[in-house]
Amino acid sequence: MNLDRFKMSKKQLQALSLAVLIVFSSTIGLAVLPGLAAAGNVSKTVDASSAEYVAMDLSNVTGEFTVRIRVDPGPGGGQRLVYEDTHTAAGLGTDLPAYRNSKAYNNVTIEIEGTGVPSDVTIGTGEAFQRVDWRNKDVFTSSSGDRDFNCDTVERMAQTVNPAIVITDCNALPESTSVNTTNLDANETKLEIYQSAAAQADAGENHLTMMENRLQDTKTVALIKGKAAYIRSLNALGSQTTAEAEAKQNISEYYSKIERNHIAEWNAKVSHLWHLKQLANSTTGVTADDVIGFNYSFEYGYTTTLEITGFGSTSYQLQNGSSVEVSTVDIRYHVENSDNSWSASKTHTFSASTGSYTYDPDSSGTGDKLTMHGIEFLPPTKNHDYLPYANFDRYADQLTEIDTQTTSTLGQMETVVNQTYDQYQAGEINNSDLVDPFTLQNEFSPGSNYQGWAASTLAMLGTNQPTDLDQTGYMNVTLEDGTNLQGIIQSAENPPSGEFAVNTTYNPANINGTQWITTDSEVRELKQNFTLHGIQTVHGKTRTNFTIVEKSYETTSADDIKKLNEQLTLLREEIEAREDNMNGGTGGGGLLGGGSGGLALVAVAGVAVVIIVASNNGGRR
Repeated sequence: MNLDRFKMSKKQLQALSLAVLIVFSSTIGLAVLPGLAAAGNVSKTVDASSAEYVAMDLSNVTGEFTVRIRVDPGPGGGQRLVYEDTHTAAGLGTDLPAYRNSKAYNNVTIEIEGTGVPSDVTIGTGEAFQRVDWRNKDVFTSSSGDRDFNCDTVERMAQTVNPAIVITDCNALPESTSVNTTNLDANETKLEIYQSAAAQADAGENHLTMMENRLQDTKTVALIKGKAAYIRSLNALGSQTTAEAEAKQNISEYYSKIERNHIAEWNAKVSHLWHLKQLANSTTGVTADDVIGFNYSFEYGYTTTLEITGFGSTSYQLQNGSSVEVSTVDIRYHVENSDNSWSASKTHTFSASTGSYTYDPDSSGTGDKLTMHGIEFLPPTKNHDYLPYANFDRYADQLTEIDTQTTSTLGQMETVVNQTYDQYQAGEINNSDLVDPFTLQNEFSPGSNYQGWAASTLAMLGTNQPTDLDQTGYMNVTLEDGTNLQGIIQSAENPPSGEFAVNTTYNPANINGTQWITTDSEVRELKQNFTLHGIQTVHGKTRTNFTIVEKSYETTSADDIKKLNEQLTLLREEIEAREDNMNGGTGGGGLLGGGSGGLALVAVAGVAVVIIVASNNGGRR
């Protein structure tokens, strides 16, 4: 294997204050081993207990192949399948994709199957490939640092505002949507189909909730990304026209990724619907009409029947001008009056962008109108409820909002350029020093530094952090319902008094923006009155108050952009320093976990790598 392809980037190398000494040895055990299987079917289990990433070298794989990722111990023990998908070598986009373990699971098993898969595919931890970081788009799926398979608040936020992230907990697990009808009777098959549909519906609900709750907030991220591109272009070329075009392109690409993810979720739901429909029709004693229903409304005393008659696809243009394929569902509807003197049969095609559909026979706007709102699954027993599966309006509304928001954001970017170009001097902010919320969120791991990851994720939504975050240990908070929490309070703004004080009760309604508390394992929105009981520094000392650094993301001048960049740079440094301080200055969770000084030994494909580190980067990857 050619390790030159996997050398650390300049940025990663600069994180080491002393040179890296590489000593070749044939006596050290390999950290990266070929998958031991016949060609066409490679499988390897990796000890990932301290690994951020598990990667695979697919440079020699050809044609179509399937990747499966299994982890253990999963919730309740045992091995769980967290990823399964088919790819082509040409469409993968990277020779070295990865699974982001974030130190969550002890063992990760990678299986690669396909006729063009050689037997010597290399699979191992990221460190074994001499890599400590991956682009989100080159990661199949992410654990987000826990083992619970629950899509919590910060996971939802992270996946929404950073559309390249795929978090396992917020998507349907492959095994949860599979149906085994072997030796099952018709009633048991109906129940299996219902449960499979429920798993896919839950993943869709997670996705839609994230989109609905956070899409407006993500405008901040889009603008900051556009401003960063604007500055980089000005530094390089000095042209206002080119810089504005670069900024707008970044904004359009950002929203296009969100659109792509949204459509991909719709496509997955339609694909699963097709699968369950075929399964029902191929099972003795069961038909699609027994399991699939419709959410519709029909005025007056007419009767109606609906059925899915076909599946197809259409094209949808993204904000950047490119097109993607969108799955479609054909629904045939038949309506008639009570004496059969009038009837109509028609078919309508639904996609992610169509929304609900109303059939109005006389186009009067009143009278006998049929409106189709969505697809649902029928209860398999009297103890189950109707299961909402796909609401047409919820999918279409999000695409409409993305389109509206993109137009508004591009207009605001024009204003920023017009107000700052004459003031701005190329080089005023160095490209290497540019920090935006998007970049910041990518630099922290939920496995090594959950609170830092959460803080950077909240920063993407315009939420601010306490001053002297690097010196802040924990805050003790009691909610109105008696719940006690220990963590870090983050807020868009300070309370009217200008500070948060110990032994004071606060009503979130009286503080602008949203208040959050980040514990060691979750991010929780403070929706009820809460009392701040104590503040402890990283060194165990007590404090009586703290203030929030109120950053302004609505930059309208060159000075504003520079100030925001400086504040975000400071936040990054404080997150890193806080982790180091919380670990007693030992630098746990640093670049390669080597501590603040000392020796780290890593085996890389038959090479013993000795890395002497004088200082670490406190958790940045």
